[in-house]
Amino acid sequence: MKNKFVWLLLLTLAACTPRWEDEEKEKFRQDCMRGATNSNFGNPEVYCDCMLNNLMKAYPNPDDIHELTPEQLATYAMDCADSAQRDAIVWQPAVEQAFKDSCLKMAAQTQKVNPDQYCDCVLDGVKKRFRTTNDLSQLNPQTMQAIGQTCQ
Repeated sequence: MKNKFVWLLLLTLAACTPRWEDEEKEKFRQDCMRGATNSNFGNPEVYCDCMLNNLMKAYPNPDDIHELTPEQLATYAMDCADSAQRDAIVWQPAVEQAFKDSCLKMAAQTQKVNPDQYCDCVLDGVKKRFRTTNDLSQLNPQTMQAIGQTCQ
């Protein structure tokens, strides 16, 4: 009788434990595939399956992944990416946003006609020339000016 109670309790607890439902997995895959495809990843399916598996192991409760910081997410992404994909990841969202915020302030001061479009263009140009944020130490005013002139 005692064994039956223990098994019943374990089954009840297992049923109450939050877990990744099929809809949540599919939504994650779709969002990941969209992002990986937009970033020109060579094999988005393999990358997204790796991301999902790693996140499910680390976060059995899918609601907990919302607590991930962009830096933590980038670490998972780097673990799943091949070397070509890593170049697309190294610009973490927080770094991109800080760069764009700084650009938008400058664009407002210099009265650019379309600051958002201008700053997106500048960011894209900088990312193409400086594949990692570590490479940004090589960015000089002349290069920045040349990139800005192509975005007028």
